[in-house]
Amino acid sequence: MFSKMTPKERDTLLIVAAGALLFFVPKFTQMITQQAIKAAGGVVTGAVIGAGEVVGVPPTSVDQCAADVAAGRTWDASFSCPAMDFLKYIF
Repeated sequence: MFSKMTPKERDTLLIVAAGALLFFVPKFTQMITQQAIKAAGGVVTGAVIGAGEVVGVPPTSVDQCAADVAAGRTWDASFSCPAMDFLKYIF
């Protein structure tokens, strides 16, 4: 059947089939989307951590952040806390 189709017809059929699959199987779509976002987030996170290590920025630690905030050590918290946590602590 595929051998008698033109390349354009075959591509159209494949696109329609892929669209139908994505439309009729929402769990499959959700799973693929979550995995893509997770993979992209991992790449970005890895790049940021790698860039920080190159310039000498220490990695953050949630436990150390909580200890620094509880002790009122703002300067230490600025290094141990993730940016959003530190900003919430300051403001």
